Amino acid sequence: MLMQDSLGGDAKTLMFVNISPSSFNEAETQATLVYGARAKMIENQATKNIETKIVGQLKGVIAKLQDNIAKLRRGEVLKSIHVAIINLFNSKWRMKIWLQMYNIL
Repeated sequence: MLMQDSLGGDAKTLMFVNISPSSFNEAETQATLVYGARAKMIENQATKNIETKIVGQLKGVIAKLQDNIAKLRRGEVLKSIHVAIINLFNSKWRMKIWLQMYNIL
C-alpha cells in the first residue's frame, strides 16, 4: 500500500531492498524479501508526457507572474502598475477640475 502510486502508472521505479544478516531481524528481512519479489513482478509501460500548447502558454504566464513577484520583493515598481496608478490619478484629477469648473463642488 505504501508505494502503490509509485509502482504503477507512467513511472519507472528503482527499488533497493535492504536486509540484515542478524537473526534478530529475521522476520523483517523475510518480509522485505517477499515484498521485493512481489514488486519485481510488477510490469508497466512508462510513457513520456507530451506538453500541449495550452500547457506551454500557462507555463509562460506562471514564469511572468513569478518574475513580477520577484520584482515586487526587490522593491521595484512594475511599469504596468505604475502607469495604471498614474492614469487613475489623472482621471480623478481631471474629474475634480471639471467639477470645480462647473461649480458642482
